[in-house]
Amino acid sequence: MLEDIIDILKKNNIKPEPLFVEEINRFEKSCGVIFPATYKSFLQEMGKGAGHFMLGSDVFHKDIVDLSEGAKELIEENNLPQLPENAYVFWMHQGYQVAWFICNGNPNPDVYFFTEGEGSKDYVIMGTFTDFLDIQLQMSGLK
Repeated sequence: MLEDIIDILKKNNIKPEPLFVEEINRFEKSCGVIFPATYKSFLQEMGKGAGHFMLGSDVFHKDIVDLSEGAKELIEENNLPQLPENAYVFWMHQGYQVAWFICNGNPNPDVYFFTEGEGSKDYVIMGTFTDFLDIQLQMSGLK
């Protein structure tokens, strides 16, 4: 599925910028979790960016280092359950939407999502990590 996403980006003249394996390993170690295989592949393919794909969202390496703090604030403001210890926040949009998964050995984990407003009271499952990326493709008009 990730290969299909990369192909779509390239067909739309978007050149993904990879993150080197050494950088991923250091980052993973600093986070204190073992990243799922699909997330590592995502970082290897486009960890430094992908043109206008997911532009405006904090999802690429330079933007995700401090996402857990922003997510914590959003969670507290909305009286949501705290994230599990092995949760990893990989995406945030404009400070009012957050997505995370559990690092438990599943290579393509479910993504939990929350958006502030519209009566949202809890996280919803958006499908797997690759499903989440596919949804982002659709929302960006690339698919």
